Amino acid sequence: MINPHTQRMILVPSSLVRQQFTRLRKVLREEWGKRSQIDGPVAVDIHFSFLRPKGNKAPYPYRSDIDKLVRQILDILAGNRKEPGPVLRNDTLVVSLKAQKLWAETSGAEVVLHRLQADLA
Repeated sequence: MINPHTQRMILVPSSLVRQQFTRLRKVLREEWGKRSQIDGPVAVDIHFSFLRPKGNKAPYPYRSDIDKLVRQILDILAGNRKEPGPVLRNDTLVVSLKAQKLWAETSGAEVVLHRLQADLA
């Protein structure tokens, strides 16, 4: 979870994390609408943006582990056995992944999915 006041990643009890994921999945289900889940290979580009703290001269945000941020996004998109995600049938469909952390004027994440042609040869 990101603290809205300090823009820093904070650890919270797992029950709160589950509540946050449930809320995000609900919003994503509403946005995805009645479209069916993607059931083929995809490439995923994720750009995480963070507000630069005052006095921080680092060229990139080093605080949050990018692999954990990516895992959270993929969990929201694909879900798990108990609660499937609204977008991907399974996160094993991700065959290409690009992730980046940058300083920006607002915090957030931009996720772009590219459907790929399945190679049937």
